[in-house]
Amino acid sequence: SIYSSFLQRSYDQVNHDIARMNCPVVIGIDRAGLVGEDGATHHGVFDVGLLRAIPNVVLSVPKDASEAQQLLYTGLQSDKVFAMRYPRGSASFIEVESFKEIQLGTWEMFGDLNSAKCVLIANGPIVDTFIERIENNKLKITVVNARYIKPLDEKMLNLIEKAQLPIICYEGDMLAAGLGSAILEYFETQQKHIHLKRIGISDHFVTHGSLRELREHENLDINHVLDECSHLMRKRLGKL
Repeated sequence: SIYSSFLQRSYDQVNHDIARMNCPVVIGIDRAGLVGEDGATHHGVFDVGLLRAIPNVVLSVPKDASEAQQLLYTGLQSDKVFAMRYPRGSASFIEVESFKEIQLGTWEMFGDLNSAKCVLIANGPIVDTFIERIENNKLKITVVNARYIKPLDEKMLNLIEKAQLPIICYEGDMLAAGLGSAILEYFETQQKHIHLKRIGISDHFVTHGSLRELREHENLDINHVLDECSHLMRKRLGKL
């Protein structure tokens, strides 16, 4: 287990000493994403781009404590280099009654894709926040829990592409080399066109502040994201 910001100093060890030999190592990446009061140098927003480029690495992000337990179990059973990201803070914890492996590269979909007007792809604790707000407001948005950044769920991506809906990929990390980039790279290799908007941190260092302040400053707050969804849906209907 290591802070995301400290993992940056271990890049060669992950690359040469673990991944190159495909060693069965589970890496817990703590303080992933914005960290608020820990300070500007401690934002864990670079590890996705660093690890995505290394062969043999599985990169996962649980949305809650239950999924974290199952992903940790999966990593221990996988016999692979398995990294799991989780944010600073606490989470409601109930010990799962039984463990089961979550197939590598599989995502979850919440909502009916056939009746949806927009698809929102995200991972981590904010997934449940999105689902709750969308259900409470009866918004026609399907939420995808992209719990694996690497490998991608290609089967679900193909399903989303066939729906030809506007897609928003929410990332609480750097946009460069992130989940949205991975999705765009996949569809480029398939020579398929999608309507994808990425929301995340652009090419700059994030300052110090509370999580709430930083999310608003970086346009990562839930209100901004859902406003963007509404904008894309209206645009698709020709009302803009």
